[in-house]
Amino acid sequence: EVGFDMQKENWNRGFMAEALSAIILFAKQNMQVKQIDAHVYPENVRSSKVVEKLGFQNSPDTVIYT
Repeated sequence: EVGFDMQKENWNRGFMAEALSAIILFAKQNMQVKQIDAHVYPENVRSSKVVEKLGFQNSPDTVIYT
């Protein structure tokens, strides 16, 4: 499980997408992880955009990366 929070002055600079991309790559290559779920509050538009940028897909209950 990974949670994240970013100081407002660092929003929209790509830092979180870069960090999560590295975590996903590590998990898939070194931990044999096949699926990663991302749970994002619907009102958290910025976080939704980050996970969508990384290939997560919306589903009715959750956002899922496969």
